[in-house]
Amino acid sequence: MGQGLNRGGFSTKVHAVTTTGGKPLHVALTPGQQHESTMAEELLVHAEGAAFIADTGYDGDRIRANVRNPG
Repeated sequence: MGQGLNRGGFSTKVHAVTTTGGKPLHVALTPGQQHESTMAEELLVHAEGAAFIADTGYDGDRIRANVRNPG
């Protein structure tokens, strides 16, 4: 199967940073087979506030360290 292709056809993942009210701050698209963690740094640049909630696909030591120590 090719890039972003699954049994049903091409797939896409949507990665978003939002406010607690759901207002989008940043949205990115990747091919369906690309792992979520590859987008973590890009998403963190756009994050605001003191809390961070994410899917388990973004769970990893490197990502958690970047959340604790932005910049």
